[in-house]
Amino acid sequence: MLQICKICGKSFKNLQVHVRTKHQMSMVEYEKFEPDTVDAVVNDDATDNADTITPREMVDRIFDGTEKIDPETTLLADFLEKYDLSINELVRIVERYKSGRAIDVTQAIENNKKRAEKIAKELSASDKVETGDVYVAETLIKEYGYKCLTVKADKNGKRWVLEK
Repeated sequence: MLQICKICGKSFKNLQVHVRTKHQMSMVEYEKFEPDTVDAVVNDDATDNADTITPREMVDRIFDGTEKIDPETTLLADFLEKYDLSINELVRIVERYKSGRAIDVTQAIENNKKRAEKIAKELSASDKVETGDVYVAETLIKEYGYKCLTVKADKNGKRWVLEK
């Protein structure tokens, strides 16, 4: 029996695999997903050639709006504190970068979790929170007792709406 995806409208024998691989959502997120919140339903066949972007444009989209660091005014100690790094971790990252090796996935995940814990702590004073960061959402749910009301998706990505 074919199932129709409420995000892209295509039919699939195994909707769960499609949702996980194509839309990067769990079935719990998919079930809470509200199609009304999507600005436009993406039809992959129609947009395959229409929205081709360069790797540079992709990087710009990912980091658009992130705080820029001015090397003239930012002290190393402030930089390390902001990103919750030790000097040894920074040296290992730079060495890996210069040698062309990838940063360890486990290290990257741990860094994201540490960063999310700080943000979640600040957000925990609010009864209702909306975040586009999966690590922050997970921390608020596991550590601060929030419940996920819905997951919104638009052209900029997913946003989790949480409530205490």
